[in-house]
Amino acid sequence: MKRLIIDFIRMWMWVGLGLLFAAMLIPTVQAAYYKNPPDYKTFYRPMHEGQRLAWCYENQHYCGRAAANAFCRVQGYRHALGFRIDWDVELAQGINEKKPSLHHNGFKWIRCRL
Repeated sequence: MKRLIIDFIRMWMWVGLGLLFAAMLIPTVQAAYYKNPPDYKTFYRPMHEGQRLAWCYENQHYCGRAAANAFCRVQGYRHALGFRIDWDVELAQGINEKKPSLHHNGFKWIRCRL
């Protein structure tokens, strides 16, 4: 009986050491996560040549995802992960337009993937 109690105590001692080791490992894992930057960047109110980016890439064609992908490529990223429309922006310019136009839709934000 005495041997059984000693074995039981030893077993819980190893469990306690395992939990202690796991608790010490958690801050290290968190620090590694925060050291590595995310593989995306979010551009709020994205601009192109000093003007808000238009919702359409060129003359009301290639709108939404196509324009967001083109913007991300110009910025050096692979493609757009997500985006939101901003209705009736005062002055906006598409990636492939020479000059800005009045009363376009634009982007609130674009999230680009590295």
